[in-house]
Amino acid sequence: MVRPCIEEINRIVREDQPDDVTAYINGLQAYFKDQQLGMSEVVYLWNQAVGLLINAYAEELKDMEMEFLNYSEIKERFEHFESLCSFLHDVLASIAVNYSRKIWAKPSPNTCRISE
Repeated sequence: MVRPCIEEINRIVREDQPDDVTAYINGLQAYFKDQQLGMSEVVYLWNQAVGLLINAYAEELKDMEMEFLNYSEIKERFEHFESLCSFLHDVLASIAVNYSRKIWAKPSPNTCRISE
């Protein structure tokens, strides 16, 4: 169920086409709610995102507290899922702004975007 979300993060990291990552993050929140996904999926999403981002931007992210977390660590670090999504948004925006390396990508169909 979370695979399309991970694939979209991967696409954002590797493609060089401008788009609005805010729509992706909002869609991610809606997708998790609509699919009634729980903490195990949140943990999986977080750790996959961390792996992808660290692999692509290790140097840029060294001061951004991107680390693999378990269930209790995620609950301690983020008040709710929206704050986790907000942090991911900030990380992606920071990479784009501070390192002049474009990471935005056009979304693929059937991903975690909000339905029009």
